[in-house]
Amino acid sequence: MASFSKMKKGFLFLQMVVFSACYGQNSAQRTVEFYAQNILPTKNGIVVRYDGRIEKADSSYNELAHLILVEFYRCKADPRGDNNDDLKIDSDEWVELSMTIRKEVFISRPMFEGRLISPPNIKSRKNLKYKDLKGGFVRYYPKNLFHRVFPVKFNLTVEPIVSYNGSDYVWLKVSKNDLEYGSWYFFELNEQTVLDWCEIGWIQ
Repeated sequence: MASFSKMKKGFLFLQMVVFSACYGQNSAQRTVEFYAQNILPTKNGIVVRYDGRIEKADSSYNELAHLILVEFYRCKADPRGDNNDDLKIDSDEWVELSMTIRKEVFISRPMFEGRLISPPNIKSRKNLKYKDLKGGFVRYYPKNLFHRVFPVKFNLTVEPIVSYNGSDYVWLKVSKNDLEYGSWYFFELNEQTVLDWCEIGWIQ
């Protein structure tokens, strides 16, 4: 009996270790797959690269969690946002949700430290590369002529996962490799099913 009890305790400990090590893995993987299958095919003339990592949660995780949730709902309330139109909220609801969220305290957990699998239409890279943004009239037209032939290169990054009210929230950043412009994508998932999403575009 003593031996069985030790085995049981060891198994429970192993489960706890595996859960801790894999936190965020399934939701992040499903989100990347959803983006690759449903959103990326609508974007012409670009190639997206991903190193498979989830960004590490640090001491600013609570602020990051607030940002992800508030921006997700703000995007849903903004008529300019490109999103799942089946689920909408108005500006008053966004203000109320934002106030509620900012009262919450989010404690970080160790994120999955392995590498996610890149879908076939996303280029897998060991490390993502960035370059300096160069502007000006002289470079503007040659650059646009170049991108008429060759796709624009973007890097995909996955921020730490946030759990709130039974759902996981995932923030994907898709940025041009010189950070000239890009998009933020916010996803809500429940049991690895994407319930809702929204896109915000940005430019320097």
